[in-house]
Amino acid sequence: MPHATARIATVEGARLIKRLCTHWAHKLEVAHEPGHGRVVFGPGATLTLDATETELHAVLDTPDADADARLREVVAEHLQRMAREGELVVDWR
Repeated sequence: MPHATARIATVEGARLIKRLCTHWAHKLEVAHEPGHGRVVFGPGATLTLDATETELHAVLDTPDADADARLREVVAEHLQRMAREGELVVDWR
């Protein structure tokens, strides 16, 4: 089961979590509270987000390498679209 993490420098982490969770809530299982979010993409595929004052921490668990590569792109692309402060650097590890 692949596991990826990213620390994204941003002062708008809590806002990004809220927007992302709201966006995906209509078609995915989502849990959200201020500064924290969890999105279930399907069996074995979960994104957990936590915001600090200067970073957004993302943890992505997926069932296989194909889902991992695809969801890394999907998450980074959606975060970028919702960001107000310019380009975000999402470096998955």
